[in-house]
Amino acid sequence: MKNSLYLTVFIFLLLSACKGSTGNEELTDLELIQGTWVVQIAVIDGNSQPITNPGLGQMQLTLTESNYTYLFPEVGATGLPTGNTDSIQGIWSFNDDHSMIYLDRSAVGEDDFEWEIIQLSIGILKTRYTERAADGSDGTSTYEFTYKLAS
Repeated sequence: MKNSLYLTVFIFLLLSACKGSTGNEELTDLELIQGTWVVQIAVIDGNSQPITNPGLGQMQLTLTESNYTYLFPEVGATGLPTGNTDSIQGIWSFNDDHSMIYLDRSAVGEDDFEWEIIQLSIGILKTRYTERAADGSDGTSTYEFTYKLAS
């Protein structure tokens, strides 16, 4: 009688253990966001910009557990991309509810990037940020970038 009770308990535990591991465990935000991201769609002030614009296709963001490298088009004295790329490296972090990411730019003496996360899923990162207008006016420009995880 005891042996059948032990056997029943053993089978129950074995089935419970197998049931809990599906191989499809949900990824954390940190796991989802790590990697090298390449711009696929750029929307500036509500206007879609083709990735073939000089420099836009060169935009790339690499995020590791705490560090980042951001490649972006170098802008000349005319305010237009020169065709070369520039980069910033530093540390990054989420805010408390993971709705924003902060890219520390103190190494280059500039304010941090504060990007709102619109979408974060397997292979897709969509961000939005607002900054002072490029033309030097008191207005602002809003940038939305959709990144695809590089293969």
